This record gives sequence, C-alpha cells and structure tokens, in this order.
Amino acid sequence: MPGITRVSGHTHDARYPKLAGGGAITGNLSVSGNLVTSTRAAIGAAASIQADRALDVNETRTDVTGANYGAHVTTTVAPSGALTGAMTVRPMRAYLEYASAVDGTGTNKAYLRGLNARVQTANTATGAPYELTGLYSDVAHQGAGNVTNMYSAYLGLQSRDTGNEAGNVTNMYGAAVVTTLTKNTGVVTNWYGFHAADPAGGGLLTNAYGMYVADITAGATLNYGIYLAGTSGLARQGVWWNGDTNIYRSGPNVLATDDALSVALGAGFFGVTPPAARQTYTVTNALTDRAFDANATSIEELADVLGTLIADLGLWGMP
Repeated sequence: MPGITRVSGHTHDARYPKLAGGGAITGNLSVSGNLVTSTRAAIGAAASIQADRALDVNETRTDVTGANYGAHVTTTVAPSGALTGAMTVRPMRAYLEYASAVDGTGTNKAYLRGLNARVQTANTATGAPYELTGLYSDVAHQGAGNVTNMYSAYLGLQSRDTGNEAGNVTNMYGAAVVTTLTKNTGVVTNWYGFHAADPAGGGLLTNAYGMYVADITAGATLNYGIYLAGTSGLARQGVWWNGDTNIYRSGPNVLATDDALSVALGAGFFGVTPPAARQTYTVTNALTDRAFDANATSIEELADVLGTLIADLGLWGMP
C-alpha cells in the first residue's frame, strides 16, 4: 500500500484508501509512502481517541521475559561521503513553544514540559520490580574512531535575545531533584540527590572527576561554585568523607571540623600568607617545664619553658 490518508481538509488521492471522518484498521498496516492524519490517532489494544492528545498509545503487556517497548525507533547514521556541513541527527524530537499574550504565571499557572515520563507501581500491585527508572540513557562508543565528547545527558538552558530583550527568569535550574515521601510504613533506606559511581570495566582512563565545577564568574552579584544553604551550625550541613570526617559551618564566619585537621604546607591566620617553608629552632640543654611562677622565676626556668613550648609545637608540625 503506497500510502493511506485520513482526510479532513486535504485533497484525497483516489489511488489510496480513504478513512474520512474516522475509522479503524484491524490487523497490520504496511505503508510504503506517507501516512497523514489531520486530527488524532490511537495505537494499542487499549488505546482510544483522546481530546487531550494527538496520539494515544495504550496497551497492557503480559510478557514474562525479554525487552519490551511501547514505541521503538531505530535510526542508523551512515553518511555516503565526506560531510559538507554540520549535521545533527535526532531519532525523536519534541518541540514545545508558548506563543500567546496570556499570562500563565498567575493563580492559574501554565507548565510547559518537553518530555514528561512517569514510571510507577500501581497502588493495587503486591509485587514489585527490581528497578524503576524515569529516564534511562545509555551512550556507547564501540567504533575505532576518536570521539571528542560523550554526554549521557546534555541539559541546556537559554535566555536568548531573538529580537526581544525583555522577559525575566526568576530561577534557572540545570537539574532539580524534588523528592516526595508520604508512606508511613514503607521505608527508603538511602536517598541520594546526586550519585556518581566509580567507572567500571577496567578500561583505560587518564583523569576521573566525580564532580567538576568550572570557575563561576557570570553572576553580577554573587558567584559560588558550590553553595550549602544550611545555617544550623551542625555537622549535618557540611561535607562528610566516609562518615567519619567532616567540615562544616558551626556559626557565622566560622569553619569547623569534629575531627583532626592536618595541613601539609602551612596555615596563615587573619589573612596572613603562610611562609613558603617551615621555620626550625635548635634548642639544647632544655628541661621539660610547663609551669612557672611569674613572680618568682629565673631566666634559666623561662628558657626551659620556652624550649618545652617549642618542642610541643613541633609535635603539631608548627615550628
């Protein structure tokens, strides 16, 4: 069948079957040309024409093994010769645009979402899958050529001048993780706002960064590479390593740790830059003395106390 057209406002080609005003096809449909519908379509055993969607895909899968797809798109890119210009290939593309003078930011808000995926277990289900994943991306380099960049997810935000400089944005989020927990008995053991796993497989890798933040300079007022908003003064608002070492804000302009602090190159206080090299003192014949009477002492005793102080500071790596 070279093509089938469901006509409403189109000129119909008599060579093609015509479904005017509605109709259904049972079984398989093979189209070698174009398939056009000017209204809506439904695919799947449980699908139906819905006023709020151009295409309704609805079916129940009873498979007990294998990979199953509600929709499957395969696109193979095989240029026939050298590229003559930039090329971008998209197996699927969603384009969503707000084009109205109506304000959608008031009491009744407009939400535009390019891709909306919801994966859930039914509230009547007593069994459970091993994993639920809202968005799954798997990018693989298997060829012999050299790839410059690989992105599992590329998230772009733009506030562009395309002929209109007006229009403010209150908040921009490259990625926002919002979690809701309402179960009173079901327990979530571990929650991760962001999790970077160590690369596996044993392949060659030169440099690895669990998180890399470029120098942030674009802000007219504030610029922060990483910002922790907690002000409780508790270690929970800080950074932890392996559950036993931390650094956090204990009060206004105060940085604290509940653990030992080791400084390899030196420490400067009150804005003073530490010396490039550690200073050394040579003390001989000093006796250990950590107590003296300021009203009844001698130069020799003070020398012993000073020698003891220098030795004690040396234990902390200071002089």
